[in-house]
Amino acid sequence: MNQLFYIVSSLLHKNKIKTDLEEMKFQLLSHPSYPSLHAISATLEQFNIENIAANVPIDLETLEQLPETFLAEVRNTNENELAVVTRLDKEIEIQYPQQTNKVSVDEFLKLFTGVILAVDGEEAIAGKSSNKSLLTVFSVGLAVLAGYFFFIPTMNLYHLMYLAVSGLGLYLSVVIVKQEQGISTAIGEAFCGAANEKQSCDAVISSKGSTIFNSLKLSSLSIVYFATIVLSSLFFQLKGEAYTPLYLLSLAAIPITLYSLYYQQVVVKKWCRLCLGIVGVLWISAALAGWQSNLGIIFSFPVNQISVVVFALFASALAWNLLKPLIEEVSELKASKIGYLKFKRNYELFKFTLYKSVVQPINSLGERGIFLGNRNSPLKITFITNPLCGHCKEVHGLMEKINAKHGEELQMQVVFNVSADDLKNPATKISERILELKKTEGMTKCMEAMHEIYGDASPESWLNKWGEGKGESLEILQEDSQWCKENKIFFTPEILINGRAFPTTEYDRKDLVHFIEDLVEDVENSVSVTS
Repeated sequence: MNQLFYIVSSLLHKNKIKTDLEEMKFQLLSHPSYPSLHAISATLEQFNIENIAANVPIDLETLEQLPETFLAEVRNTNENELAVVTRLDKEIEIQYPQQTNKVSVDEFLKLFTGVILAVDGEEAIAGKSSNKSLLTVFSVGLAVLAGYFFFIPTMNLYHLMYLAVSGLGLYLSVVIVKQEQGISTAIGEAFCGAANEKQSCDAVISSKGSTIFNSLKLSSLSIVYFATIVLSSLFFQLKGEAYTPLYLLSLAAIPITLYSLYYQQVVVKKWCRLCLGIVGVLWISAALAGWQSNLGIIFSFPVNQISVVVFALFASALAWNLLKPLIEEVSELKASKIGYLKFKRNYELFKFTLYKSVVQPINSLGERGIFLGNRNSPLKITFITNPLCGHCKEVHGLMEKINAKHGEELQMQVVFNVSADDLKNPATKISERILELKKTEGMTKCMEAMHEIYGDASPESWLNKWGEGKGESLEILQEDSQWCKENKIFFTPEILINGRAFPTTEYDRKDLVHFIEDLVEDVENSVSVTS
């Protein structure tokens, strides 16, 4: 698992903040400034997690004012490294990606560089979790199987336990394969998250010993093995036959577990908890097999049972042979997408593309229309829109999002491009009424009305609720419409950044949020140099 992301996820976990970790990992890895502290802060903001990154004084008084758990840069083996720091009663816990140490307060202050990132843990952030969903599906599946075997006449408790344990082994095998592909899972993080000098799932899984016959991964062999056990068990249970050949397989797997333990202890000198989980499952299966059978009769079973196991083996191997390339392809596509987004979100490239467009005379728009944000900011974003334009709905949501996060850093102007001379046009009526609301009832009511029409409200229902204007703002609509015609802006939505058209050919409009901070800094630096 990515070490920097492990630190971030640990920080969120200790602050009881829940979000979609898989998506967060993707966004963090694809950030152009990864693996910097700025990438972490920007990614957290993207998930609406309030955070602050700062360089604070290195003293006891400042330390006591910091949150109980925060991210800090500390010296570790002659180099600076980000770690999760937790203030305990009389000492400090420092959680690195590879290990966790506890030191005295004085020792910590000697290691601390002063760079911190703290998050607001008061509110949990709701988010989807595909890992938990998969775990839920797996749990429900086991419950259904348990219920099925409980109600059929041939139900045998040992058979049920054996099947459940084999199902668990299959699930852990899938998790190991995902771990190999760099795909995060809840179980994988729980078992392999805290890597240290004695433990590292990645070190064991990626070692030479995890591959036999030059190309066959033990993880794939484990999946085929447990899938064979599960399929054969289901067939034997339905036919009311004994599990004898499967018990023999379970006993035969014991030498493999001994090899795994030896290899981890002696060769790699690190332990993989997921691998140990598989070893534990195989031992439990063998114990159940030994409990149900004895060495005298274990080799006595009908030949047709052999054919069932062989069929299940070939079916499992064939299915996995078809599925594994798809999993690897998805993993490769995900890696490619991360690289693509990292390239696409490079501000210098965006700036180069943006500055190819002609500067529109936005100053001639004057003070008319609707303004949001900081009117003194040198960065001005102009949204040219139409309340009945389908694509404008997404842009309006983008405007609200930018205003909520960066309203104090930039100014935004909303310009309506409608048929101002057509007084019966619903778009004209609605635009004129919105301008009137801003003038008579203030920005709060104006924004509420805009939010509704750019939401799910129909023109008829909106006009019934908010009414029609008195014609006092028609002149503004006519001037804006004329300005758009003169500057050859015929379609909506259009976004202008200090007069330059947002490059919609190369970027999606929603990508604008990723460049706001850089735009603000760039424009402010340009103004300071000029002045």
